[in-house]
This record gives sequence, C-alpha cells and structure tokens, in this order.
Amino acid sequence: MDRISRLYAAAAAAVTAAAVAFCWLAGGLEIYSAIVLVCLCPLVIYSIMMWLHGTGYKSINGLDWRSMTEQNAKEVASKFGFWMLVSMAILLYSVSVLMHNLALGLILMGIGIAVIFIPLASGFKKGKPVPSGTPSKKAAIAVLAAAIAIVPPVYILSLGDSASVDITFGDDGFSVRAPMFDHTFEYDEIDGCSYYEDFDKGVRKMGYGTSEICSGHFKNDLFGDYELASYTKVRPCIAISVGGEMYAFNQDSAGSTLDAFNILKQKLPADAIVDV
Repeated sequence: MDRISRLYAAAAAAVTAAAVAFCWLAGGLEIYSAIVLVCLCPLVIYSIMMWLHGTGYKSINGLDWRSMTEQNAKEVASKFGFWMLVSMAILLYSVSVLMHNLALGLILMGIGIAVIFIPLASGFKKGKPVPSGTPSKKAAIAVLAAAIAIVPPVYILSLGDSASVDITFGDDGFSVRAPMFDHTFEYDEIDGCSYYEDFDKGVRKMGYGTSEICSGHFKNDLFGDYELASYTKVRPCIAISVGGEMYAFNQDSAGSTLDAFNILKQKLPADAIVDV
C-alpha cells in the first residue's frame, strides 16, 4: 500500500468513527444508522482517492488493466471515482432521509444507483484527466468533497427517528398513518375491536423498524399475518378485524392508547367490542 492509499485508509477510518460517535453522542444512533455509516463513509473517501489521484483502480474487477498504459488506467480510475463519489453521496443522503420521508429517500436511492452506471454505460476504455494541483490543493478538495457528501447526512441521521403513528377520528370512520401503514377504516366495516394490555407484536415480515416505531406487515401467534402501526416501546395495542384482515396500532403511551380505544368504543356498536 503506497503513502496516498495509507493516508486515505486512515482518513476513512477516522471519518467513519467520528460520524458514528457524533450520532451516538447526539442520541440518534440506531443499528440502521451505524450500518449505513460504516458501509458508505469509507466508500466516499475511497472514491475521492480514485478521483483525485487515479489510484485504486486494480480493485475494479472485469477489466484488463495490463492492456492499458499507466496514464490511461489512472484516467479511467479517476473517471470512475468521480461518478462513484456522486453515487455514494446521493445514496448517503437517501438513506439518511429515508426514515423521515420514505418517498424522497426511495427516489434519491434510485438516482444514486442509476448514477453509478454512467461510467459503465460509457465504457472504461476512455477516462478523464486526473485533476491537477499541488498536494495541499488536492487535500483541500478532498476535505470539501467529503464534507459535502458526509456532514449533512450524518446530521440528519443524528436526529433519529421522526416518524409517528397518527390516528384521526371522523364521523364515519378513522384513519391510521405510520411508515408503511396508511389505512382508513369505516366504523360499519369493523367486525371486532379489542384492547390488549400486553400485546405480542411478533416478528416483522416486511416493514419499518427502529427503536421508536415498528410498522408494516408482521406475524404473531395470535393473528398470524397482520398489519401493525406501533410505538416500539409501548406494549398495549388496539386490534381490529376488517373483512377477515387484522390490524393493530397504538399511541405513544399506554394512556393515550387506552384513550383511543375508548373513543372507538363510543363510535362502534357494542357487539363489535371484544373483551380479551
């Protein structure tokens, strides 16, 4: 490993450790956040190295580097490194906003994945000139690029989970909205409604899960497959049966969940309330 590679390897380790530590100290470090930072931060730094120095190209498989001159190989590496940097930066932004705005996060993720195919589509035979400049100038560019790509997403990740379970009651029905759970139920369509003091959520099959919110498609011993919109640390849940499908949800405290159940009891016919 040459001197430049060692410097960037050390920078990747330091930046990743600092990002994880910042999120942890800010109280927003989830397992999800840690995995994102550990996977993507080093790739951002590595791509900067490829772009600015034209090194690291031998890590790209599928190309006959021996058939290229040293200069051509560096230019190809620089071109790939630039687009890899853009792609990794967009992906880092996408996963940081995913927990706050699912649609925006998925759109950015799609763009980030598409960007990495730009150099693949245009081919590797012709690269782009490696950026020129003094070592201090390249160091400044590297720091600026890393800051733009990493600092805002790390700050967003440090904010933690802003999702919630929102219940809105109307005259004819009510709605429950949470990540990957968005339903409106008419009161006259509800076959049964129960309040569970200590609800077993079971396992998540497909959905959203953080230390604050768990929602989406779940499976437990009581209902089998069902849909959930729940605050992770709140044990009570309201469960309703609609057309043979089961749904469960709660609020941010046991008291608020019981209040929501009492409102439903007033809206539903007596025979729809099932004591458990």
